[in-house]
Parts: sequence; C-alpha cells; structure tokens
Amino acid sequence: FGVLAFSQNIVKFLYTRVFRLFRKDVEYNQSVTNQVVENIRQAAGLGLLCYVFDIIEIVTEVAGIDNTNMNFSSLLSKLLYATWAAFRVRTYKRSFFAAT
Repeated sequence: FGVLAFSQNIVKFLYTRVFRLFRKDVEYNQSVTNQVVENIRQAAGLGLLCYVFDIIEIVTEVAGIDNTNMNFSSLLSKLLYATWAAFRVRTYKRSFFAAT
C-alpha cells in the first residue's frame, strides 16, 4: 500500500497548492478531494486482495487440490466489494445526517 499512500500525498500536495485557491475555507481532510482519494485507495486495496484470492485459486487448481466447480475468488470478491460499499454508504449517510 506504499504506492497508494504516495499517491495520496501527491494529491494532498496538489490540493494545498492549487485546488485550495478555489476553496480557501476547506481543509484537505474535510474536502471532497480527500473523500474521492480515500475511496479509490480503499477500492484499490480490495482489488489487490481479490487478486490474491485469484492467485490462491489458480495455485490450488494447478496443484489439483481444487475439485469443486465453484469460483470462490469471484464470490469472495463480490462479498468484499458489496460489504465495503455498504460501509461507505453508511459512513456518508451518518455524516450527512450529522451535518443537518
């Protein structure tokens, strides 16, 4: 996740130097830019985890261990992304109702 943290630092630098000129009253941590970057960072981390599941499934199929016809990596990936999306919606809902 080092590359993701590095890219987040680049976006934070750009926000403080360029984008903040348009919205001087909003800090980076409370900005929409930070929320978008955080969502992309989390989705990329989940994508990496899904690739690990795919690799494990390929290794078990090549080794002859996997006898089922089910695609476990696909099921786990769908479950991970659906759970993550539900948590993100819950977070935005809470922050929306807290602001009103």
